Amino acid sequence: MKKTLTYCLLAGAGLFISACGLLEDSIAEKSASNAWEFGLDLAFLEKYADCIVLGEDESFVAVSPKLQARVMTSTLSGDDGYSMGWINRNLIASGEKESHGNLYGGEDRFWIGPEGTDHSVFFEKDALFVPDNWKIPQDISSKPWEVKSKNRHQASFEKEISLKNAKGENIKILANREITYITKENAKIILDTEIPETVKIVAFQSVNKITNKGEKPWGEKSGLINLAVVSTFHANKSTYAFLPFNQGSPKDIGSIITDMYNESPIGDRLSVAGDFVRMRMDGSKLGEIFMNPKRTRNILGAYDSDQNLLTIITFVPPPAPAKYIAPYWRRTNDMLDGDAVSIFNNGPANHDTFYADKFFKTSTFSPALALEPQKSQLHIQRTFHFKGSEYELEKIAQKLLGVSMKQLRPE
Repeated sequence: MKKTLTYCLLAGAGLFISACGLLEDSIAEKSASNAWEFGLDLAFLEKYADCIVLGEDESFVAVSPKLQARVMTSTLSGDDGYSMGWINRNLIASGEKESHGNLYGGEDRFWIGPEGTDHSVFFEKDALFVPDNWKIPQDISSKPWEVKSKNRHQASFEKEISLKNAKGENIKILANREITYITKENAKIILDTEIPETVKIVAFQSVNKITNKGEKPWGEKSGLINLAVVSTFHANKSTYAFLPFNQGSPKDIGSIITDMYNESPIGDRLSVAGDFVRMRMDGSKLGEIFMNPKRTRNILGAYDSDQNLLTIITFVPPPAPAKYIAPYWRRTNDMLDGDAVSIFNNGPANHDTFYADKFFKTSTFSPALALEPQKSQLHIQRTFHFKGSEYELEKIAQKLLGVSMKQLRPE
């Protein structure tokens, strides 16, 4: 990424690289062919948000303190390279707040749940669980995070968060977030796999920590919450997501997936084969699946065959079996029979709508957090993007996902 290094290396800061408004293209001037170039996204973020860039050589990760310390996007080929994260440029440029179904995007964002049940922080007390009443708290969506430290490979952030759940209970949180760029050599160690020299890579880790700063413990009576990391990527007809799962009887470890849109696994949209679930990520039809913690292997992937781009996401599970919060909006008696990971494909909201933003999302969740005052909990996610020939990516995909390139490719 020679242009960014030339223009954006701060001499006084030594190791810190900042996005410095490399390009002044407006949103309207961006053609379909260059709309996803990293340099253009970097310039956009510098103009409308702010940006810290971590990385080296041609692999870089763009983080926005103003947009809740999200990893907005990344690249493995410099300014002219593909911009990995989906960014809602129109919403960000408008200055409007996030709302239900209209989010800023970004590859790695801090999130707090649950989104439904009496423990939700998205509904007011006694409110009906309907979309019109679902509101995103500004503390987790609109307010910036404080930068605590930064250098070439790492940046840390902090935020005081005050919420009220559907029980009417106040929840006070100190949130900390640390984003670390992962070098190719460290990626080999973390994943315990060989990465050919000719394969390009960009990778990063987010360590997310919350501390109960209130006077009451969190629990089923006062309210439980969970931590999540939400990742938003470009959807297109050449991209499929893959979710490996543990074999076993549904009676013992539950169903393989929960299909929130009640679509049976058929055709090339959603299928279960062997020990993985495959789902088409084309942004043309709403779909979302969840997997419970007994089924998940704490890893998921996506492959864009047009880009020869393999994405791997891993997350760190708790050291012992734990309860997870259910994703349902409704009041339910099985609130702690929840899931550890989800995959969402965007699409038109109804039959009268023919267009939807082309993105898909993955989410990884912590267990339900019943924290005493001043106690803390972490949730860690790692994201790896690999670009190379199918032959080179085959070994990585087989080792990490147990999926061949033939299975990764669209039919």
